[in-house]
Amino acid sequence: MTVTRRGAFATTVPATAGAEAATLPTHQTGDLLLVAELGKYTGATRPMGLTAGWTMVANGGFATGQSNGNDTGTCHFQIAAKVAASSSETNPTFTPGATAPNSWEFIAGAYIFPNGMKDAVGSIPVVSAVDTVTTSPLSASPAAFGAGAPLPGDLIVMFGITPTDTGTALGAVSLTNAGLSGGTVTGGSLVNNALGQDTGAAMAEWAGFTGAESGAYSASMTITSSTAQYGGIVLVSLREAAAAAAASLVPLNPTSQLLPILTR
Repeated sequence: MTVTRRGAFATTVPATAGAEAATLPTHQTGDLLLVAELGKYTGATRPMGLTAGWTMVANGGFATGQSNGNDTGTCHFQIAAKVAASSSETNPTFTPGATAPNSWEFIAGAYIFPNGMKDAVGSIPVVSAVDTVTTSPLSASPAAFGAGAPLPGDLIVMFGITPTDTGTALGAVSLTNAGLSGGTVTGGSLVNNALGQDTGAAMAEWAGFTGAESGAYSASMTITSSTAQYGGIVLVSLREAAAAAAASLVPLNPTSQLLPILTR
């Protein structure tokens, strides 16, 4: 069995830097709802407040050390998740702390695990890495997941964040690992927000690979027309539980098991 996404990603472009709800995609009871908040602000207060019932799986910042006009600021990410209890879950609200973001976006997906999830929601494996080089593409080398490494049939979700909204489309996307091969890396769309000092975010997935993880990953996203392709890349390992073993039937021996009963 394999982990798959149900339908399309849902994206949200907040109009303010206050409390904002992330639009959820179409989902069903039992789906894993995964929401990435990707943005930029300096002196950030993280993690943000989150609607009850949701879990903040991971959060982090990317110290890019760059300053190109409106591109000033530190990129950051937050990954939130919940197992859907219905097909009409309420959109989760993210509430900034003392320091509001300069700019931010949300990207959400609903994922199906035929055999159930291997990891508890709060323990979903996440790794990330910074890109400090402004030239194309946005690229980074996130560390190995280690104990959270995906196996064949699992899925890796990739998110990218840049401190500018000048990109016009998501171009070539690549994700590799020395121990994994095959499968397909599929790019999603580019999401821009001109709010404040502006940002851009993108998503992709790697499914159908074989092998066993070995060392760090090599990830890249080419953002067409972007003037500043630096920031950071986040990888999320969505792992399925092992299939339940089939029950075995012990054959009946009529001589040894039935005869004593019939002769009583």
